[in-house]
Amino acid sequence: MGERYRDDPVPTKKGLETGFPFSDMSLPSVSNTGDSVDKEWRWTDELSRGTITVPSVRAVLNFCLKSLIFLLPSFLQSSTKAPTSPSQTAHLDGLRGVAAFLVYVYHASYISYPVRWSYGGVKEENHHEGILFLPGIRLLWAGAPWVAVFFIISGYALSYKPVKQMRAGAFADLLRTESSQLIRRAMRLYLPAFAATFIIMLLVWGRYYESTLPIATSWIYHREFHEYHKGRFDIFALQFWDWLMASKMTVWVFTFDLYGGMTSYDAHLWTIPNEFRCSLALFMTHITVSTMRPRMRFVTLVLWLAFCHEWGRWDLGLFICGFMLAEYDLTHSHRSGGTILPRSTEASRSPSGLTTHIAPQYLSWLSTTMWWSLVCCGLFLMSYPEEGDDTTPGYIWLSAHVHAAPGLQRWRFWPAVGAVQLVWAVNNIPVLQRLLNTSFIRYLGSISYGLYLMHGPVLHTIGYHVMKFWWTITGTKTEAMYSLGFVLSFMTFTPAVIWAGDVFWRAVDLRAVDFARWIEGKIIVKRS
Repeated sequence: MGERYRDDPVPTKKGLETGFPFSDMSLPSVSNTGDSVDKEWRWTDELSRGTITVPSVRAVLNFCLKSLIFLLPSFLQSSTKAPTSPSQTAHLDGLRGVAAFLVYVYHASYISYPVRWSYGGVKEENHHEGILFLPGIRLLWAGAPWVAVFFIISGYALSYKPVKQMRAGAFADLLRTESSQLIRRAMRLYLPAFAATFIIMLLVWGRYYESTLPIATSWIYHREFHEYHKGRFDIFALQFWDWLMASKMTVWVFTFDLYGGMTSYDAHLWTIPNEFRCSLALFMTHITVSTMRPRMRFVTLVLWLAFCHEWGRWDLGLFICGFMLAEYDLTHSHRSGGTILPRSTEASRSPSGLTTHIAPQYLSWLSTTMWWSLVCCGLFLMSYPEEGDDTTPGYIWLSAHVHAAPGLQRWRFWPAVGAVQLVWAVNNIPVLQRLLNTSFIRYLGSISYGLYLMHGPVLHTIGYHVMKFWWTITGTKTEAMYSLGFVLSFMTFTPAVIWAGDVFWRAVDLRAVDFARWIEGKIIVKRS
């Protein structure tokens, strides 16, 4: 980043004072031979001849000021401008941001509360009741089903441009698109993940994880679940080697084992190798069905989806569903004149060519009712409990109709179906799209990957200390005291999680995207 190219001019004092210090500062080189008087003489002589430059106080202050400004959240920086005209699919970025935030809420709360259960589920003699366990509302803190939304949106985003090219018959362009996606996908996923786990490795070595170990393993504070807390090696070289081997395992793409490739430095990142494996399979699917007629392409995708379901590959099935939703939306866009949303207010024409006004109103009402019903159904299915499904009212029948595929987590099936319904409906409800395109939710969408990667280390360090601090004040003897301490601690460390995600997004995530694009530009054959 701070490299100087051979033909660049030597920075002047003016450049030092006005330019960014990383690229303009240079330290003088001093020979190791000779006594201190000779060194001082050479330094003074070189300085008088102008062959070296010394950073001015102004340059140092400028560097410090820019560093502090960079550490401010992006929404507080005047140079950061939100996009003014969202694209047709910008709402899906907002939905991804909401999903990332709710996954964070899940990981913050499932150590203290039985969020895996739904309303009325029976555990021994404990009936889980309360408004937060109700279907739909439960999704505000039971974030596991939102992982399914991640996978659908990934499949949709990776398929949107290829589907356009398939439909246009631009197969040469399609080949370049798939090549580009294959080149950049690994770097897009893994470079930020490696940076995040490297930061965790440094935190572990610095004893920041060790300081919260008594809290992480205490049943007084974490009553429901103890999340894996990475241990420290006595020798830094061993710690680094352990991180290196753990990072190596995350790129092991030749397995579809449950949680295959999960790193011990952050168990939350098990989705990253899943995303990569499913992306590779999706790209293969694009090429396979690209030259098929649209109806045969649809039939093939349905069969492929059934095959994934039979073998319990719910994650790959969700990527395929994202592909199918992209095809549906582009087909609808083509038929409705370039917009994904149905033009329910337009008058329709009968086969005889006469314009009718009653049918469009009826169809608009019917369409609205159908899509909102799909939202409700999707949220209900996404609220399917991870535990106690066979004793939970409303889900007992569904629990008896889950395909028991090899290695399948039973509770993944119905939330996956619900997530597909939700994303499909959101793509056709303008009100929800406008909500997801509001500035704060679009901001969450921008930092979503940084938020996903950073919430784990922030929770295991700052978060656990803050929890103990508030529980020491409120006490933990009663449920009300315990819950008050949890709410206060959550409100305290959530800004830290968002800030860390924001800084990581700008410092690492965006640079990884640019780096992947730069690498692609260096190795691909240019268009003639």
